[in-house]
Amino acid sequence: MFCPKCGAQLADGVAFCSSCGNPVTSQAAPAPQQPLAQPGEPALSMKWFKFLIYFGLWAGAVLNILLNGVMMLSGSQYGDAQTVELVYAMFGDLKSLDTLCGILAIVVGVLGIYTRFQLAGFKKNGPMLLTCVYAGSIAFTLIYIIGINSILPEYVLSEMDFSSIYGNIAGSVVMIFANITYFKKRAHLFVN
Repeated sequence: MFCPKCGAQLADGVAFCSSCGNPVTSQAAPAPQQPLAQPGEPALSMKWFKFLIYFGLWAGAVLNILLNGVMMLSGSQYGDAQTVELVYAMFGDLKSLDTLCGILAIVVGVLGIYTRFQLAGFKKNGPMLLTCVYAGSIAFTLIYIIGINSILPEYVLSEMDFSSIYGNIAGSVVMIFANITYFKKRAHLFVN
């Protein structure tokens, strides 16, 4: 065991540290700190990593599960229950598309939560899983766009604005490449 104050190695069961005199309770050995840089290189910033594990992946998961997933499964993106029934009565295949995309959105959200814990534990597969989260988001969006274009008539499609959807796809593509670059520089940290 180790002293929690000075880190000196101690015999199991001792009450006080022989180096600093600090009271010691039985404990597991502390996890070794991983270096933020390779030997001889400057330390790398971990601000983006911290943002991802403490906020970004949680927020993305909540948005995917609650907003995209639950809304698509219930059809609530179209309005109240009567409007949902009317929309599905007019465009029958839309309900199947919404169900498929709702399930995909929930899967991407759950993958985001799992990825958060893998990254926080410095697991080797964490960065790759992060790429999968963004790729899953792109796949979900593309499936929805292709499905909508095959189900809805032209007069309905002409009234829809897809610019934010295309912006989300572009943003996810940028995030994939940015995160690949970011985590490639920090690959030595993810070895567990």
